[in-house]
Amino acid sequence: MTKKEEFKIANILNPAICSSGFYRTTGGSCQACPIGTYQSSAEQTSCISCPSGTSTNQIGSTSIAQCVAICSAGFYLTTQGNCQICPVGTYQPSSGQTSCISCQSGTITLQTGSTSSSQCVAICSSGFFRNTNGNCQACPVGTYQTSTEQTSCISCPSGTTTNQVGSTSQTQCVGLCSAGYFLHTLGFCQPCAIGTYQPSSGQTSCISCQSGTITLQTASTSSIQCVAICSSGFYRTTGGSCQACPIGTYQSSAEQTSCISCPSGTSTNQIGSTSIAQCVAICSAGFYLTTQGNCQICPVGTYQPSSGQTSCISCQSGTITLQTGSTSSSQCVGKEFIP
Repeated sequence: MTKKEEFKIANILNPAICSSGFYRTTGGSCQACPIGTYQSSAEQTSCISCPSGTSTNQIGSTSIAQCVAICSAGFYLTTQGNCQICPVGTYQPSSGQTSCISCQSGTITLQTGSTSSSQCVAICSSGFFRNTNGNCQACPVGTYQTSTEQTSCISCPSGTTTNQVGSTSQTQCVGLCSAGYFLHTLGFCQPCAIGTYQPSSGQTSCISCQSGTITLQTASTSSIQCVAICSSGFYRTTGGSCQACPIGTYQSSAEQTSCISCPSGTSTNQIGSTSIAQCVAICSAGFYLTTQGNCQICPVGTYQPSSGQTSCISCQSGTITLQTGSTSSSQCVGKEFIP
């Protein structure tokens, strides 16, 4: 039987002709050539494999020209038949693919040619930058970043700074405060309060003095301006030193510039008094103030010429006063004059 006769019989048994891109199975049906093969002729019983390292993009290929390079993981095959690296934000774990897979929303790959979803990391938003370790880091004070996924931040113009880390706009760059001042959150320079200081410019806070010390004025620039606090019973002089409140005055609060006078007719017993309760009656001449706060008359043999005293003065040896409440040494007489 000739080939022509065999073909005629095949058409009678299975009238459909297997065209190029297809092959005749042993069961007699037409089957498309699978990916990686082609067939340029009709009515063939097999397909032709692509050359090593190449493949077809789809089944039913009809020409060796449709055999293109097999792209490795991290690459995809373009419609022009070239392997293209997966761009940032995509990955491809398999070889021989015609597209890359996008990272989930809010994530991105850090380089082209990624091969796994594990290479998709959170996007660094504005106000942040991608550091050399691959982590998102807030822009430090004095810088800002308006865009996402950047590798650095932008410095503020000369003489300005930001109030905080993570700034997103140049409008957040405000005037640089000099030493003794700090940048308020509202954007203006505020002098350091009493009890604090700031030796550097461009700062957002002041430094507190050590416990028990204080500055005497605002806008201090050095820790040496922190001096001992004047406690209650003392006052701060114009020269800056602590002075005890004199007799007749008191001070119940710390770090004051004056003391408070006792009410009329009263006085304190000693310097450095801290309360009005220490203001007691002023005893007149011839009297003295007892520890209980009462005026006691000077006894015979003593005298007191001044008011507001806490004791009386004894007469010289061999002399005596003739009565209590004496106010002068002249009232001390020889004992022979005693009747």
